[in-house]
Amino acid sequence: MRLFVLFHKAKHYELRVGKTGTSYRSTVYYPLTHNNDSQSARVPHMSRDPQVPKTHAGEIVSKYQHYTGSLFVRDPFSRILSAFFDKVCRGPEWRRCWLRHFLYRKAVLHMARNRHFRSVTRIVDVCRVNFTMVGRTETMRTDLKYLINELTPMHEFIHAPSASDDVRKLHASNKSNDVIASLSYDDVAAFVIAYMEDYKAFGYNPYAALDFLRRIKLRRILHS
Repeated sequence: MRLFVLFHKAKHYELRVGKTGTSYRSTVYYPLTHNNDSQSARVPHMSRDPQVPKTHAGEIVSKYQHYTGSLFVRDPFSRILSAFFDKVCRGPEWRRCWLRHFLYRKAVLHMARNRHFRSVTRIVDVCRVNFTMVGRTETMRTDLKYLINELTPMHEFIHAPSASDDVRKLHASNKSNDVIASLSYDDVAAFVIAYMEDYKAFGYNPYAALDFLRRIKLRRILHS
């Protein structure tokens, strides 16, 4: 699959990982592939933008290893929750969603064909591709600023974003809390075990998902 995007002007490539802030980065990167750097109009997602070249891991290894490469990741449980509520369970039907069933059938068992739900280590062999930087969604603006200003010549074409809006912890909207609270600790533990390679590879705390569930359940008890 052609999951890598190329920015030849800056000699850079990025692996597109769903639900890690790719829409925001599409806006930031837009002037790298368009002569008109105006972002007043709606900017297309880089995965759907015909002016953004795409390629696969084999070509990255054989032709573009001299480019800088970036990969943005996210806490696995936060990423799957975001994908679930955005791609599966949207609008007024959210209360009818079966998150527990989804975690087992789609996420834990890796039956999802949609890459938004696939673990990063299953999307690409991270040891095969030379990633100059692995950034995090939780600190995306800070990491982007470093990538643009320090690691690449991107700063010649685009402006680094402010880091003031970085989000550093697991969080959920109020409307999703009831659905998440229906999970058991065993459900979340099974998910963590299934995604353990991502937790290990990118340094996320696997116990954070269990603590997140504990806090939501406690909040419901206190407000009941």
